Amino acid sequence: MQYQCMDCGSNGQNNGGLSLHHIKGRESNVPINGIVLCNDCHAKCGHDDKEERKYLNKTLTYLINQHYKPTDEDWDFIRKHYKLYQ
Repeated sequence: MQYQCMDCGSNGQNNGGLSLHHIKGRESNVPINGIVLCNDCHAKCGHDDKEERKYLNKTLTYLINQHYKPTDEDWDFIRKHYKLYQ
């Protein structure tokens, strides 16, 4: 399996690798709150609503395609941040 940045598609080899970005900060470690980014994209994160919506959408699409079953913690996170899902 080839891992890649979920924003630009880079494999991270030319810019220091890949890392996990907490979309809404480290308030929760649920899978829905995480996205894999290359170091360049991670360095550009601004944590504004538009960016968070984009990353949540990409993460949710990926998880749905992987047949991920949300946990109670995931649903709590979604309810807390419901405005980002609209």
